[in-house]
Amino acid sequence: MSALLLGLGAGFGWGISDFLGGLASRRGPLIAVLTVSQLAGLVLMFAILATATPALPSAPALGWAVLAGLAGGIGVFALYRGMAIGSISIIAPISALAVVVPVAVGLARGERPEDLEMVGIVLAIIGSVLAGKVPGKASTSGVGIAILAALGFGWGFVFIDLAAEDGAIWAFTTARAAASVAILATALMVLGIPRLAREVAVIAGAAGSIEASAGLAFALATTVGLLSVVSVLSSLYPAVTVGLAFIVLGERLGRTQWLAVSLVLVGVAAIAAG
Repeated sequence: MSALLLGLGAGFGWGISDFLGGLASRRGPLIAVLTVSQLAGLVLMFAILATATPALPSAPALGWAVLAGLAGGIGVFALYRGMAIGSISIIAPISALAVVVPVAVGLARGERPEDLEMVGIVLAIIGSVLAGKVPGKASTSGVGIAILAALGFGWGFVFIDLAAEDGAIWAFTTARAAASVAILATALMVLGIPRLAREVAVIAGAAGSIEASAGLAFALATTVGLLSVVSVLSSLYPAVTVGLAFIVLGERLGRTQWLAVSLVLVGVAAIAAG
């Protein structure tokens, strides 16, 4: 499968999972939601690993994967917290600034996208920033923690790219395991055995499974495409999250946000054409 389709698939998956995770975090304790979502994703990855039976990766690759999991765990913790206390329509786009980190690292490593791809990258980044401009008196709570989420996700992208060179499935499974262990240990210290209402647990489990699938798609995409390009393709997820917030929660989209979504889509088209 092409890097284009895998990157877009990761973006759509993350958009859906982030909305579900934010929704669950408003209805139950954050650390419990994170625990259920991470474990659900880990179970899915173990099932994929058992089915695919890929070759074992090298020790350095496993090390990068662990770092990716820890960085991603910080990112998802910050993102869910931000969406629990603030407006999803603001928090999700700000977290998409994570794309700046892998783009900068990719360019520093000598990656040189085509001119049209660079135009697409710039448009998509601008769109991600503008998407945070919401109408009315939408809550700006959680903006700071959304920036932390962006940094966590951004470095997670870089580390998973390094780990995936020895196999994407092992890389993401290891990353997921590292994040799950860290979050579960935190949950046990804070809450004891995490408990959620059944409805909330189902939402959290769905969020985790979809997020794991999206993460694997991203890891696979980095093995067949440029990190700088794949990262931008997957960064369309705020458009999906904001759209769901509008449809399900009634969070209004203003003119600037519609412009932002358009810029993201045009950027993706430019990357694909390049």
